[in-house]
Amino acid sequence: MKKLSLFLLVSVFAFCGCSDDNDETKGGDKKEVVISFENQLAETESEFTTDQGTKVNPSDPYSKYSITDPKGLVTFDHFYADWGSGYSFAGFTYMNKTNHPYNAQPQCGKAKTGKVYLSTYSDAEYGSTLAIMTINDPNYSIKGAWITNSAGAYIGMTEGDNTARPFIKGDKYTVTATGYNENDEEIGSVQILLADYKSNADKPVSDWIWFDLSALHKAVKIKFVPTSTDMDQYMNTSKYFCLDDITLIEK
Repeated sequence: MKKLSLFLLVSVFAFCGCSDDNDETKGGDKKEVVISFENQLAETESEFTTDQGTKVNPSDPYSKYSITDPKGLVTFDHFYADWGSGYSFAGFTYMNKTNHPYNAQPQCGKAKTGKVYLSTYSDAEYGSTLAIMTINDPNYSIKGAWITNSAGAYIGMTEGDNTARPFIKGDKYTVTATGYNENDEEIGSVQILLADYKSNADKPVSDWIWFDLSALHKAVKIKFVPTSTDMDQYMNTSKYFCLDDITLIEK
């Protein structure tokens, strides 16, 4: 797995954080629940880390762990390793980081709601560090989530970095969500564009946008994978993106 240089500033992002204060709302006659890790971090400019878990395989530098939201509704796969320069994660983690000039790749600047958001790294090329969430409560299904680019991906697409080139007309950055049933059978997928260069003057998404996942309402597991048109042997654009306010709805 490539480990991208982490030196980019996050200050280019100014996301809107407007939302209701309650994490339970009404969607018609059905209750909606918003997944939140707010108040789970004791320090500012921090993220969830752990030294627990098991190796994915003996030769893999990553160990696997699971993160469950405070209400126990959803479990997120979390991978961690130390590449010699400190803690590194894949899959999902939650953080409240806003501006770390030497650790900007996974960050988004602001949460959609509150201060804590999910940062996501999913690597389909290697396959062992995929970002997969599991809905634990059978009374709920997925409705959607807010999504945006990480600072690293945004700057890589606009300015280039040590692996990515600036995007030009025809380039795209896509996140695909694929749903699986209780038998681990694929039931469908939906996509959202975080960059769609119809001209050289276009820019990637820099604000939170709604990712409608209701087509995956029968899914127990949902896998998120980014893809980019900036490809050599591997994907050059950063694989980090961010999610917030993942919303479940009663079946």
